[in-house]
Amino acid sequence: MTSYKSIRTDVKNAGGNRVDKEVVVDRGIVTSRNPDDLDAFCAKILEEIEEGAHRRGHRKAG
Repeated sequence: MTSYKSIRTDVKNAGGNRVDKEVVVDRGIVTSRNPDDLDAFCAKILEEIEEGAHRRGHRKAG
């Protein structure tokens, strides 16, 4: 879940799992914390595209 720290409680209450890392990959979905993480986010997107299709249900933290 991409979000700012200011809504951490809202994300948790909605069932989200906030991770304080510049990039997180979960079942092929790439998210980041904020605009300052854009370089790492874009690099991970490119990496995921180059890897190709992932099996459904595969999980990895980035």
